[in-house]
Amino acid sequence: MDKIHLRGLPFSFFSPYYGVNVRTYVTYKGKPGVYFLSLDANNRIAQKISRIWYRLNYFHAYITFEQNEQYYIYNAYRKNDNKHQEISIKFTPTSHEYSTKKNTLDYFLAERYCLYSFDSREDLYCVEIHHPQWLLQNVDVQILKNTYIDYLNSSLVKPPIVHYSKSTNVLVWNIRRL
Repeated sequence: MDKIHLRGLPFSFFSPYYGVNVRTYVTYKGKPGVYFLSLDANNRIAQKISRIWYRLNYFHAYITFEQNEQYYIYNAYRKNDNKHQEISIKFTPTSHEYSTKKNTLDYFLAERYCLYSFDSREDLYCVEIHHPQWLLQNVDVQILKNTYIDYLNSSLVKPPIVHYSKSTNVLVWNIRRL
């Protein structure tokens, strides 16, 4: 994540940084969004502010991203409550950039315009998000290690669906209680 700043401020405390998220897709009163089971960032300020302000399940992680002409390697490592979680993937884009089409799985996964979160009292919150349609690429991926989802029932875990996007601009509104 890069060039993140609060409206009115010409500088950023937050960027650039890398992140990892484990999420699920939800709908509340007909409005589709995402609910993050966990998010990791290698920027402590962004992680702490997002945890407090947006009530997101953010953690600090050590994250690296490497690329060469043939492939990308993304590594993340988090130690939390004496648990170690790690993901390491190697991938190569295999297609040109494309926009998703409505009523497809790619559209369902990528085109979400809000996120939901809970506070300690279990009050539900929503954060509206605006971005142009993602330009995605299909990838060949090797998951070298993934302990981020060890807590999930293994019968729920399916082969991964992986896309890559070089970038997009995102606007995030303030959080509101539902």
